[in-house]
Amino acid sequence: MRSEVFQTLLAGALLTALYSLVGVRYPFLAATLSALIWLVPIYGGVLAVFVAGIIGWFTGWQTAVLAALVTVLVLVIMEYVVQRRIYHDSLYWGTLVVILMLVLGDAFGIIGLIIAPPVALIVQMLVDEVLDRNRVFSPDAARGTLAIMRTDLDNLMERINSFEVKAHPTIGDLAGRLERLVEVEQGEP
Repeated sequence: MRSEVFQTLLAGALLTALYSLVGVRYPFLAATLSALIWLVPIYGGVLAVFVAGIIGWFTGWQTAVLAALVTVLVLVIMEYVVQRRIYHDSLYWGTLVVILMLVLGDAFGIIGLIIAPPVALIVQMLVDEVLDRNRVFSPDAARGTLAIMRTDLDNLMERINSFEVKAHPTIGDLAGRLERLVEVEQGEP
């Protein structure tokens, strides 16, 4: 939701400046309408260009064409530059949005189409939280985890060495591998 609001405000600001440059009579009104209409799923971009052309038509046909072209330019920049920086790679589930748009659009009509993207984002956030997929550990937490692993490994080695009966070679080999992995992660030679 924050990124959609940010993109809408940015598009509105850019459109206001560009509409005033091309001579649209009411640039702020045209930019506000175009930016808000752009939020309509699937057809929003086409409708925004159409509205910009109609508002530009009040000044003249040249202004209408320029307003439509400027709107296309800004929306392409929003879609292919800004949105790519906000939605990193495949973190945003487009398929889920389409499925929810079909289901909610069938159930609730145009209201369902409008609420489907936020609902899809909420569902995605809940699933990501449950799966803990995007958890990032800080270096301090990683060092603490390695220290705990080192302590546990030392305790394990003591227990293996304290057995009266010789441990199975596989256990000793496994413990040795774990020790080498912890040493590599800690940066020890």
